[in-house]
Amino acid sequence: AGFGLYLALLAVPLVAVVSADPELPARVLRWDGWTVAWIAAGLVAGLGLWYERLRYTHSATRSDAHAVGASETGPSTPESKP
Repeated sequence: AGFGLYLALLAVPLVAVVSADPELPARVLRWDGWTVAWIAAGLVAGLGLWYERLRYTHSATRSDAHAVGASETGPSTPESKP
């Protein structure tokens, strides 16, 4: 129900714009010479960020595995030393 209300509230400004100037959405959303370049730049940036996130997540997982292996030896407190 909340998502439907959200979409309905988003439709209010859209209806106002289209009723005021029916040609405005077509003019604003028209592709010009730079559109393809902006799409390509956004795609490259998005893929680069995704790659870095996967790389960071993978390295963090390996570090966590090392930390778990090291903690299996037990605590290293003065009381545990012979």
